[in-house]
Amino acid sequence: MVSAMDEAIGNVTMAMKKAGLWDNTLLIFTADNGGWPLFSGNNFPLRGGKITLWEGGTRASAFVHGKMLQKTGYTSDEMIHAVDWFPTILAAAGGTADPGMDGVSQLDTLVSGQPSPRTEFVYNIDDDFPTKQGAIRVGDYKLIEGYAGKPDGWIRPDNLTDSQPDSGDPITGTWLFNLKDDPTEHHNLADTMPDKLKEMQGKLEDYRMTIVPAIWPKNDPKGNPKHWDGAWSPGWC
Repeated sequence: MVSAMDEAIGNVTMAMKKAGLWDNTLLIFTADNGGWPLFSGNNFPLRGGKITLWEGGTRASAFVHGKMLQKTGYTSDEMIHAVDWFPTILAAAGGTADPGMDGVSQLDTLVSGQPSPRTEFVYNIDDDFPTKQGAIRVGDYKLIEGYAGKPDGWIRPDNLTDSQPDSGDPITGTWLFNLKDDPTEHHNLADTMPDKLKEMQGKLEDYRMTIVPAIWPKNDPKGNPKHWDGAWSPGWC
């Protein structure tokens, strides 16, 4: 799959160069979530993996490339959320985002290395599946309440057997982390920082008040690839 992806990206970039578009293109390559250890993905030394609220499941890698970038060849640790890509691309194309949009433009952060305009975000708020959960990031602090997801440990690349699913009941709890000091989420501060915990819980409830109910439609067999010459189609997931 990595080889096929590499070839496909090569095809796209070559076509854009031939069309004379490459020098005016901002290329964004990004993951949508952490790796899934059950299928050989690995996020060590981060905790957990895909379908969890731990950093291993939510902190994703990305890079950008383009002639318009003024600062290049470095790693940024600025806070960027997935919803920021749309207004960022819109700004790069000369547009302006609607005032009520969730995301913020990160164009100045990408182009010249300016500090991110984002200071907080929601990981997820779900009162139904598989059990109540919520998680937010505010500054350096992260709060998880309810079900954080499994695997919930630190899975080394040479020991993927630890990633096998656990048939037991979901583990729920309250976790507070300082991600600047503890990006691997080893030290739960919920008991030792009650004031910060209360502040973060209040912020989570503020977000919960604006929640839009999740939509969980049933799988549609019409999306099965056997009906579409082997191609997955909308409705399968």
